Amino acid sequence: MSGARRDNRGRYSRADGKEHMIEQLHELMEDASNERQRDVIRRCMEQLENE
Repeated sequence: MSGARRDNRGRYSRADGKEHMIEQLHELMEDASNERQRDVIRRCMEQLENE
């Protein structure tokens, strides 16, 4: 994982978890097989980014 910070119990911070989720969604979008899937993933990313 690139630069993720953990607390003293080894857990990721909430912001890092959100960043990690967005990275995973980017990977999913690259692997999506059609435009409908990419659109669903894109909307999910927008929701996360707007929180």
